[in-house]
Amino acid sequence: MFSALVDDYITLLKSQNTIHNLYSKSAYGHLPFHIQDCYHIANICKKASCVIDLGSGAGLPSVILAIRNSHQHVIAIESKIKKQDFLCQVKDVLKLENLEVYRGDIQHFETHRSNVAEFYTAKAFAPKNDVIKMVKKMSHNNTKLVIPMSENQVQILKSNEKGYIREVLYEERMYYYYVQSITRRRP
Repeated sequence: MFSALVDDYITLLKSQNTIHNLYSKSAYGHLPFHIQDCYHIANICKKASCVIDLGSGAGLPSVILAIRNSHQHVIAIESKIKKQDFLCQVKDVLKLENLEVYRGDIQHFETHRSNVAEFYTAKAFAPKNDVIKMVKKMSHNNTKLVIPMSENQVQILKSNEKGYIREVLYEERMYYYYVQSITRRRP
């Protein structure tokens, strides 16, 4: 079931990518890695009832989260219209009732819909410290942030970081995730 929906998503992504630049064509060879990366994020967040993907882009990880964790409400925040349209198409074609495409930017979402998720994620969206600041504005006190990282990013993290690195070994390849509990900043 999962693999068929993921295959359908990849087919949609590649077909729409010929019309709109949703995902770098030169990165198609890395797509299996990115899909597996999203599976690991889904496992980290699996107990949450709601997960927000900041700057969802072409749907990595939001679409994979919605496929993998069908019990979850997944909110894909995307400000670019062509990517919003693509995410809505994916939602409709794959019948992902648990996927919500938020058509707007993070600041608008923060103003109107904060305090809704237990987990936030941001894949290739913004520098880690910028993401942490954004999530602090939107979160409640039981929120976690998950950011996939490269091995190089992990090695340059300061030892006084508040989060921790979760390592996942899969098929002889290491995946890294920065995970931090977030406490809401008082206004």
